[in-house]
Amino acid sequence: MSTPDALETKIRAAFPDRPAPRSEAMLQAPYTNNDDALEMRAAFANRPWTELDRRELFRHRQMLTALTGAGYQAVLPAYLVAALTDDPRHGADLRQYVLYGLDALSDSEVHVATARERLSQLTAEQRGVIADVLAYLARTWRMQDAAALLAKWSRAA
Repeated sequence: MSTPDALETKIRAAFPDRPAPRSEAMLQAPYTNNDDALEMRAAFANRPWTELDRRELFRHRQMLTALTGAGYQAVLPAYLVAALTDDPRHGADLRQYVLYGLDALSDSEVHVATARERLSQLTAEQRGVIADVLAYLARTWRMQDAAALLAKWSRAA
């Protein structure tokens, strides 16, 4: 059974501590004129995920789905680490938005396409770590959505 510390170690090993892409490469086309997405882009661009604090992550949680594959790969580890914490103020929301980012928001063509792009840069190692985090969330926080997403990911593998 994985602990938050063990999972964080896996996250750090799987996701390099490098700056997020420059601002132009952060957002997918449908979101380039969205004020909230632009605000997130300005906050996260050119910064490594290890510098993003929980308050910033919380503030921009709803725009995770706007990120390109490179942008998502660059900031997802910060969200994964934050999802492991027992933060009474931000934890539950951050955990839920991590799940939203790992799947299409709906069956619409735009949502399916943006999810495909968002997840396209993840390596097999990173997907394995994400699966471990999903299993932890399902077990520890009794998140049925995490268990369902883990099952969906397992079928797709």
